[in-house]
Amino acid sequence: MLLKKVLIILSLILFGNFSNLYAEDYSVITVGYTKNIAGSPHDSAGSTYHKDPEDNGQSFGFAFGSKNDQIMFETEVFYNTSTTHKLTSDVNADVNTLALMTNMFFAPELGDNSYGLFGAGVGTGRTKVTSKYSGGTDPGSKAQWTFGYQYMIGFGFDDIEIIYKHTDLGEVKSGSSASYSADQFDNISKSINIRYKF
Repeated sequence: MLLKKVLIILSLILFGNFSNLYAEDYSVITVGYTKNIAGSPHDSAGSTYHKDPEDNGQSFGFAFGSKNDQIMFETEVFYNTSTTHKLTSDVNADVNTLALMTNMFFAPELGDNSYGLFGAGVGTGRTKVTSKYSGGTDPGSKAQWTFGYQYMIGFGFDDIEIIYKHTDLGEVKSGSSASYSADQFDNISKSINIRYKF
């Protein structure tokens, strides 16, 4: 399963590169406001936690790609700053994420140098989860790579784009110990991003 996902991502990257040999290249700097969600939280022993705790943070990124007519292919790297999630009355989890995604957009012209943006992407992310337990010894941090996807909708005008993005990087977990079962939840973010193209 892991090899299959890797091959799919590599195929999309190669397809994007070969299909855009004669396209217009661009680069993008992104800044965003992010709502990070700990979806369906529980521990590895099966205990359930508060429902989908969330916290707000920032997102910073860079992308490069090519546009051919109304189709855009790009490679994106972004970092979501640390957010804190109250999983139970005595457990908080700090989460930050660095991700690499391959995106495809449909960008229909709207007139007056404006255009719509409808996109989706797949890739991988490195998430660090640090749980803090007020009732005893902290279980510590755990960093892990997971595969994920995202979808996007927005619009652009000249060199400025505004995009809503939903990213799901799958289940992540905290550290654990002999007396503490790892905290687990889905790493989901919803963000509004401003992109400057150059």
